[in-house]
Amino acid sequence: MKILVVDPTSSGKDLVGALRTRPDVQVDEHYQDHPFEVGSYPTDDRPERALLNRATTGGYDAVVAGSESGVTAADWLAHWMGLPSNDPELLWHRRNKKGMVDAAARAGLSTPKTWTVSSFSDLAAITDQLTELRHGVVIKPLGSGGSDSCFICRTPAEVASAVGRILGSTNLFGALKGLSSFRLCRTFGGAMC
Repeated sequence: MKILVVDPTSSGKDLVGALRTRPDVQVDEHYQDHPFEVGSYPTDDRPERALLNRATTGGYDAVVAGSESGVTAADWLAHWMGLPSNDPELLWHRRNKKGMVDAAARAGLSTPKTWTVSSFSDLAAITDQLTELRHGVVIKPLGSGGSDSCFICRTPAEVASAVGRILGSTNLFGALKGLSSFRLCRTFGGAMC
């Protein structure tokens, strides 16, 4: 089996190492110059040409992500190449916090109360709804990865400060963050969600 791992950084290096211990697996790595991300909804955009060329000429049986920055490109390529992949209609949902919450709710899973704001006017409109601040509110950009610009806030002032730091800045993939998503945190057995 021949596998292409897109952006095997961080723990993705461990994935590559584990795959290489298998005698029946050949692993190639590709590091993107600019991580491929879709906008608010799926588009016809494509990953960078070097990755497309490598993927289509390499005879791969699978394309997988090696880190957060490789998720969109690996999913898109695997589907495009007819390899096992995630549903391309849900690509946006895997990278966008609001999309994730909406998909989980449609599947019947319990989800935290979530708001999306794109301005301080939007924030002012929902401030009176932030009644459970004693448990904390997680503030993070809609589209990023890891703990990039992730804040736990317990007061309206902390919420406003976090939103101010996110709006108009760029995420770890170099894209404009633009929107902030809020999640009410609840405690489960002493752990924060």
